[in-house]
Amino acid sequence: MELATTKTVAGFLNGDGGVLVIGVDDDGNSVGLKSDLALMKAPDHDRHQLWLIDHLENTLGEPAVAFIAISFEPYQSDDVVLVRIDPSHRPVFVNEPKGERTADFYDRMGNSTRKLLTDEFANYQQSRWT
Repeated sequence: MELATTKTVAGFLNGDGGVLVIGVDDDGNSVGLKSDLALMKAPDHDRHQLWLIDHLENTLGEPAVAFIAISFEPYQSDDVVLVRIDPSHRPVFVNEPKGERTADFYDRMGNSTRKLLTDEFANYQQSRWT
């Protein structure tokens, strides 16, 4: 899920921005944050937010995090994370968490995130940032 989150955030950064909701399944049902929080030494929202920011800095680069705002909101009977993402002024590349530098490029297409190949990225970059 960490890498899926990273790819989605990168897709929003490289596209028109958007909101990623963590703690809700594809059918709109709340699954909450209990399983995520259980993995932390101090299971609270502040630690979760710090972990998420650190994770995104490590996989997307520190400049990308300036376009991201994180909040916790009640939804159904649980809390969820809202990651509000503004479009980046420059391309943002994904590197595997704790892995080698891959510099993969992702974009949002409707409700999905897709990886662009080198030639696709060149065309996209030319139309988006120049």
